[in-house]
Amino acid sequence: LREQCSKFISLFKINSQEMIKGSYSDMTLEAGQEFKKIIFKQFQSFYGCIAKYFTEKKWNINHLLLDHACYRVTTQEEYLNLKNKFSLIGELLIESIVSGRPIATYKLYEPLQIGGREISVIELPSPKPGNTYELGFEHVEFVIDEDFVTFSKRYKDVNFDWSAANKNINAEIKVKLERNLSVKFHHEPLDVIIKKEKQLSTNY
Repeated sequence: LREQCSKFISLFKINSQEMIKGSYSDMTLEAGQEFKKIIFKQFQSFYGCIAKYFTEKKWNINHLLLDHACYRVTTQEEYLNLKNKFSLIGELLIESIVSGRPIATYKLYEPLQIGGREISVIELPSPKPGNTYELGFEHVEFVIDEDFVTFSKRYKDVNFDWSAANKNINAEIKVKLERNLSVKFHHEPLDVIIKKEKQLSTNY
């Protein structure tokens, strides 16, 4: 092995200053940890805006499952770059075409911990042609155990968006916040929906 290494060092004219001490797996692990720190810091800021809204509205959401968050990108290049980075810290559950563009969903190996809660599923949509998005977290989704009408009636001072309430898969209602942020409510965790979709496609 030493002879092989010496041969390639000589062949490619590699000097000692260009040597890297760590292995590729070490560098991958380090890159993943750095990316996770960045993502966690961004999620802290994002979720702080969400928590502030609920506090002001006097909503009690402690009993609701914090299901997943959506991370937006502005370009296709960013989408491909972020896919590689998320693969360092999580498992790709699925990449599917939704509304004409791919969406990748990851389950983090270690959930993000915040405010006594945790979140492990991140949705990464590719940008729709002609649409402009701000890079970063855009919305978070909670699971509720009651129908949308019953749930919404308890919050009469909130203007819910019902445009996706009748979707065949993972129907939802939404509350729009400032800075183009939003909170969505649906009935099943996203990873459960993905598992069902995979089973359905396998059966067919």
